[in-house]
Amino acid sequence: MSEAVEEPPRTRLASSAALTAAAQIASMLIGGLLAVGITLKFGANAQTDGVFAAYGVYGIVLLIAQSVRTTVVARLVEGESTFAQLDRFLAAGVLVSLACGIPFALLGGPVASLLTGGLGPEARDTAETALLVLWPGAAAQVAAALFAATLGTRGEFGLPGLAYVLGGVASIVVLLVLAGPLGVDAVAVGVTVGSVLVAALLLVRLLRVGYRPSPGRLLDARAAGVAAWQTTVGALGFVVAQISYVVSVAFAARLGEGAVTLYSYAFFATSLVVGATTGPVGIVLAAPLARTWDRRPATLEPYLLDVLRAALVLVVPAIGLAGLIGVPLVDLVLGRSLGPDDPATLVATFLALGGLLLSSCAAPVPTLAAFAAGRYLTLRGIAGLALGLHAAISYAALQADSLPVLGAATSASTLLSLLLLLLVVYGPRGTVATLWLIAREALRVVAVGTVAFLPVALGAWALGAAGWHVLGAVLGVVAFALLVRAALPEHRALVARLAEPLTQRLRTSRNMPQA
Repeated sequence: MSEAVEEPPRTRLASSAALTAAAQIASMLIGGLLAVGITLKFGANAQTDGVFAAYGVYGIVLLIAQSVRTTVVARLVEGESTFAQLDRFLAAGVLVSLACGIPFALLGGPVASLLTGGLGPEARDTAETALLVLWPGAAAQVAAALFAATLGTRGEFGLPGLAYVLGGVASIVVLLVLAGPLGVDAVAVGVTVGSVLVAALLLVRLLRVGYRPSPGRLLDARAAGVAAWQTTVGALGFVVAQISYVVSVAFAARLGEGAVTLYSYAFFATSLVVGATTGPVGIVLAAPLARTWDRRPATLEPYLLDVLRAALVLVVPAIGLAGLIGVPLVDLVLGRSLGPDDPATLVATFLALGGLLLSSCAAPVPTLAAFAAGRYLTLRGIAGLALGLHAAISYAALQADSLPVLGAATSASTLLSLLLLLLVVYGPRGTVATLWLIAREALRVVAVGTVAFLPVALGAWALGAAGWHVLGAVLGVVAFALLVRAALPEHRALVARLAEPLTQRLRTSRNMPQA
């Protein structure tokens, strides 16, 4: 008989989602600090190229693990008990982790050579070592995700969020402590230590609430195989972007030493914007889709409008800020560790990835709709076709010998993937109408962003000094907020809805009597 899991009220669900999103953003910011620490300690060279190339492979497993927190929850509450299901999925996690040993260890050398291209033995050897060290970290991330998902069935979201933040902090501390004796290999050691810490903290919590692993269930190979299939198939839609990144890294390695590091920074900045904008939007606003959608494409419009509007009003100013203060900021933080032209190249590559940002605003609702309608095989086909298109477009872009052009290729392939997804969900006629809706909404917000940021940007560029760029950024954000309030009130209301559960939770915490 299944353990009873109380259905939280809607306000609690929204609050938990907002807190989870806040923890995700905090974890990503800590990841950004780790990336900055790598360049400040070691620069942008063949060794850091090797580290970032290996981390791209690790990132695939990391995204699979993160997807587990949503894709296996329904399975965890089935059967005789949640803890029994956890045992089966842990056994599946062992199988997945062993399979990861193929690219991380058994074929680590060939994989490292493929990813680092002609950068030489230093980059290849660094990548190979990093892959080997990151393997147990990847396994720990899979286990941690299963533990977090199980705690989620109990309505516990705060501790998992805190555990991931602490794991990120531990990674930075280990990097700083071991950078001297281990050199650049300290990066992979730090990431693995942080991952193991997350898993350990969550396991301790589960043990305290009564979980006791069962050797019989952990060793049930048949059940583990079924659970492993459910885990990996459910994650496919989440890892396409990361696999595309790994493909891009392999092409960037052909552009010369340091190119992988710069592209990794640009892609990470894009991922940070997505995680801080469309990630929370999808969690808080699109979650009701699975419960209430009547499976008719025409009725998706309210969901799509909500997610699209809220995401765009957060993404557009991020792009404006990058254009205004991106180069001075990169130069301030990393300038001494980069070449004179590298900050401008990094920011230009980020801006060239704008198509990926636009796609992330429009994709959550049709993706959820495809999953809700059970279109798993179709989604796998789209993923395969999208990766093929991405490789072909990236190869063509490689001829331009330019990182921003490679970023533009990623944008193009991502937008083509969105088009394929829309065709699956809406059909040809519905796709035309949906594309017009997306374009109309994007143009409205971009127009407001242009009016807000372009005049101050022109003034800052004319005056030249970095201080004018910072002042222009502040004025641009203020102008954007005022224009959104006046011209796009529905967008402002959606962002307020997104933040409300978290602000209410914070106010409640402050007003609670202290012991």
